[in-house]
Amino acid sequence: MSIPREPLIELVGVSRSFGRGAGRVVAVRDLDLTVGEGEIITVVGPSGCGKSTLLNMLARLDEPDAGELRFRGRPAAEADVEIGYVTQSDSLFPWRTLLANVEYPLEIRGVPKAERRERAMALLARVGLAGFENHLPRQLSGGMRQRGNIVRALVYEPDIVLMDEPFGALDAQTRLLQQRQLQDICAEERTTVVFITHDLQEAILLGDRVVVMTARPGSIKLVREVGIDRPRDLDHIHEQPRFQHLVTELWDALRDEVLRAAPAVAS
Repeated sequence: MSIPREPLIELVGVSRSFGRGAGRVVAVRDLDLTVGEGEIITVVGPSGCGKSTLLNMLARLDEPDAGELRFRGRPAAEADVEIGYVTQSDSLFPWRTLLANVEYPLEIRGVPKAERRERAMALLARVGLAGFENHLPRQLSGGMRQRGNIVRALVYEPDIVLMDEPFGALDAQTRLLQQRQLQDICAEERTTVVFITHDLQEAILLGDRVVVMTARPGSIKLVREVGIDRPRDLDHIHEQPRFQHLVTELWDALRDEVLRAAPAVAS
């Protein structure tokens, strides 16, 4: 049974297009979605369906052409919310140590040095990076850099964390480790997450609800409650009948959209 949550994000009839005239492309159309406080929403859809456009609007890096985006019931332009953004490629500053990178969001907010150091060190330890805090990004593996990228987005405790395929470039073992760590941190911090992925099984592993988007122009085709208790045993969750049912149901919904998108991607 799902836990009732106060709405944090509301998209009401949101659309976004790019270009003009014959070159106009409608990226997303008539998006309606509510994300509750402390909820992890995972989003899947074919390439080019507007998933990144959705994240950019939530990050307030872009604005919808139509419809309304609200945070805690207020129009986005008037809302006072902190937003973290994690991309697929790490964006650590190459000239700063791992610790200095993670401290950076607190530094620009004027948090005292001792306090930001304590918070950053605690998060680095939680993701297995204690002892690497004085390394530069070039001295770290890809998985280690991405862990640093994620804790940098979490260290100042934003209201929302947006993740655009953060584990997409990682090997299978590192990816599983990252999924576990993200699940544990988000559960403890009650973090609200909107997580984009191309991996349907990852969407079910991590999400409270899974959103399936249509081929462009992207709209919401299906939303399903995962309904698997937390904390989740990621080693054995695949054996659960509910997991297997969701994989089948969601793929049935997604497959047609992938096939629809294929000619557009090829062109």
